[in-house]
Amino acid sequence: MRLALFGVELEENLGVRSIHAAAVEAGHEAEIFSLREQIDLEPLVAALLAWAPDVVGLSMIFTRTARDYVGLARELRRLGFKGHLTAGGHFAALNAEALLDEVDALDTVLHGEGEEAVVDLLAHLDHLELVQGLTRRLPGGGFSTSPPRPPLEDLDARPRSTRPPEFDRYLGLPVANMLGSRGCYAACTFCSIAAWSEAAGLPRVRLRTPEAVADEMADLFHHRGVRLFNFHDDNFFLRSKAETLTRFLALRKRLEERKVGRIGLQVKSRPDTIDAEIVDELQALGVYRVFLGVDSNSVRGLKALGRGIRGTQNHTALQLLLDRGFHVTFNLLAFEPDCTLQDLEDNLAFVAQYPQVPVNIVRTEVYGGTPLEARLRQQGRLEGDFFGYDYTMADPAAQRAWDVFSPVFRERSFTGEGANLRAMAVDCLHQVLVHFWPERATPELRARVKGFVSRVNESNVELWRRVLDFAKTESTGEARAAFVAELQQEREPLDARLLENANALLAHFAELSEGGPGEAATPGLQRGRTVSRTVVVLLSVAVVGCLGGTALVTLFGDNIKALFGMSTELAGDTAVERRKAPERPKKKLTDGY
Repeated sequence: MRLALFGVELEENLGVRSIHAAAVEAGHEAEIFSLREQIDLEPLVAALLAWAPDVVGLSMIFTRTARDYVGLARELRRLGFKGHLTAGGHFAALNAEALLDEVDALDTVLHGEGEEAVVDLLAHLDHLELVQGLTRRLPGGGFSTSPPRPPLEDLDARPRSTRPPEFDRYLGLPVANMLGSRGCYAACTFCSIAAWSEAAGLPRVRLRTPEAVADEMADLFHHRGVRLFNFHDDNFFLRSKAETLTRFLALRKRLEERKVGRIGLQVKSRPDTIDAEIVDELQALGVYRVFLGVDSNSVRGLKALGRGIRGTQNHTALQLLLDRGFHVTFNLLAFEPDCTLQDLEDNLAFVAQYPQVPVNIVRTEVYGGTPLEARLRQQGRLEGDFFGYDYTMADPAAQRAWDVFSPVFRERSFTGEGANLRAMAVDCLHQVLVHFWPERATPELRARVKGFVSRVNESNVELWRRVLDFAKTESTGEARAAFVAELQQEREPLDARLLENANALLAHFAELSEGGPGEAATPGLQRGRTVSRTVVVLLSVAVVGCLGGTALVTLFGDNIKALFGMSTELAGDTAVERRKAPERPKKKLTDGY
């Protein structure tokens, strides 16, 4: 069978790539049709139709891009695609029946992990009732969802994800995405990870062995020149500190046995997993960046979000990581359905306390299947539909604050040239420079970088303070619009200067890293990736974290055609990758399907 997989790729989309690898191993032909930057959908759709797949799989993970995938499905049908069209991912699975009811172009929705599910679908296109974990329409109306497939406990048994012909690069260093585990043991009320796992009958957390993870890293290091590894585990740590340290030690030992030289790792962490001993081991592993799942520092906010941590743990973790010289950043879900002005004040004070830490300030979004969605629905507060739920905050003053904050901060927080995201990229790339070129990362340069980040945060704090002061007054809509315009007029010229400073720093980093950190230690390096491209890749990592992609899909727009139209400097094109199985007669779909 021929399988076309469609997904968004700033970096490697490991979900799509692992399905691709499984389909090829099962003897099928498979291609990945990836959206990168600065492209139009038309050539991509034309290429897909010309290849004539039997099945097209849509990676519908994020709520904010769901309608765009629906538009793509309908366009494929309009242009004559007669094959099977299925969707998977968190959004599709948690809204399966509603999605199929709304979108005639889609045939089925797959639940849970896609590797075995897609292979099963390809084997039973004529008998969909035999496919586990599948929602389909019934001939007489209604829907049927088959029981979930048993989870594959041995993640090492799966084939490794397909890798791209060329990796993205940070300062010329090839970077690969990695997964050492699947799932998360936490129970945050806003996150769809636990809801999706439970609905699919999956354990909360499953681990690859550290030896298997290290072997994959070693192969990428020795054969592909990879020096940076972005771990996209929802949490790089285990619940038990002892088990975490044992795992880290085994990973480091295996890397040493495989003679892996200097590398850099990015990981995600809850604040309550960070202490001095853990930080020692992170440094020994080569971790240079920690995305910290802070989310809130108000007592009410931490409880409402189900974080299961205390504000003091946020402070302890941040200070430890900063003292040890890590690049650390976080998203702050300051605005949530039941926040008050006092909660917003508490989070504002938290940001003000750490001016040298790049941060993005956002609102908690509502995803289908989560405890937050269930609670707001029960309270009669859920607005909109499954393509994008909305809500009004219980505290009118907090809602007034959001009504001003959102338009004032939108450009700063959710565009590629926004000051908050640029601050994350500048601080991160500086840390890459420190990690691989310590002799070139002078104290003067560090002062410039931290000064830039501080200027961004000081402006954030000032603007946020004025927003909260305004929200204390019961102003009219006309007064609010005038105030928003006033703040935007003040912010825009400052942001232009900040962007100029950021670009100058990024260009300087590129100059300092010319030639690589040593050709003997880093074989196969090639230059040529633009600074802008590097920033796009970094932003994709910077804004995901524990948001489940909220900021990521907001950053990259409300429709796929404009998804990556962030900078005229960006280079890229439709990426179509083919991995063919041995030649065999092409099986045709039955006439009745």
